[in-house]
Amino acid sequence: MAFLLSEIGVCFWTCGAYNFFSFVTITSLLYELWTFLWYLTHGYMKISRVCWEKVDFIGTCVVIGLNLLASIILAAQAYDGTGSAAAAFGFLATISFIAGAYVTWKLWKEGQEKVRIAKLEAQAAAGSPDFEQGSPPPYDSAINPNAI
Repeated sequence: MAFLLSEIGVCFWTCGAYNFFSFVTITSLLYELWTFLWYLTHGYMKISRVCWEKVDFIGTCVVIGLNLLASIILAAQAYDGTGSAAAAFGFLATISFIAGAYVTWKLWKEGQEKVRIAKLEAQAAAGSPDFEQGSPPPYDSAINPNAI
């Protein structure tokens, strides 16, 4: 919606703010489509050595910064109703990207905790000298209620 409103703007070809805003919105759209298709086709499962939640979080943070910058520039330089409306939709898109980044960050942190617990369980099962028989588990039972 923001891209369409910026396209209708009076000075699309002469105003740099409209060009930059259009570039950012199209790039954001392409990034989100790529991410959606990547998870939809389970492409992330083929390359398991990469933390895809971290990659998605960093990419979303870049998109947030660009969207916020483009919306501020467009809001400051818009001198017609469509430019202001496009900037408003740009700010709404930025808010939705922030929500998405928060969810991705939570998934990333939960994944890190699961990996840490799995490593500790593997060490304990392998009879690592760090853990003696009868000692308490190497992780908090509140994190993993099925422990013990």
